[in-house]
Amino acid sequence: MFVPKISDRQIAILQGQYHVAGKIKWLAYEKAGHLHYMRTNLKMDEKAIGQALGMRESDVIRDLKAYEVMTQKLLPKMTSGNGLEKWSFVQEFYKRKGLEEYRRKPENIDEFVSLVVNKKLKQGADVRKLEKILKHPSAVKTLRKHGVSDAMSVVGKVDPTADSRTFQKLKEATHLLQNLQSKDLERLREEKPHKLLQELFAAIKEAAKAAGVKLS
Repeated sequence: MFVPKISDRQIAILQGQYHVAGKIKWLAYEKAGHLHYMRTNLKMDEKAIGQALGMRESDVIRDLKAYEVMTQKLLPKMTSGNGLEKWSFVQEFYKRKGLEEYRRKPENIDEFVSLVVNKKLKQGADVRKLEKILKHPSAVKTLRKHGVSDAMSVVGKVDPTADSRTFQKLKEATHLLQNLQSKDLERLREEKPHKLLQELFAAIKEAAKAAGVKLS
């Protein structure tokens, strides 16, 4: 019986279709490792990998960069455990469009790795706060010395919405009221909608009184 020879490339593509793009998925780090294998061992470029696995070329490039930083820079610095739990930090770092400019400098990549290894960033979600911190030099200094929580407190003194969901909602409500559509303004003349506005006004006065804020 003749058995056709299957190339390493065909096997890799088949595995990727099953475990990267398919239903039986590998863990995120394993997926990135497979992309790295296809790029380095099989010499496939990012476009070919994306076409083979049904991925956007930009996503392939992003995952390959993240895998390179993870394996070449972060893991060698880990002194305990296998360090694979840090993958979410690196993956988030390369997902954030607001960090694109920051990522262009190699020294910033090294700084990010140091922040992760030294636990100045406690969890993967903390990477999302990095964009806000980087806008304030004093917050960056605090991050390096004390960590993300203290750094966000520094940012919060300049922008109260940065570290408070309550103030974020207040800002959103203000924006909403400043940009009410004519149909909503018309509805405010009805009893129940205008009661909502009256309750909001009363709540604002009470909050201002408690906080010692004078309303003009």
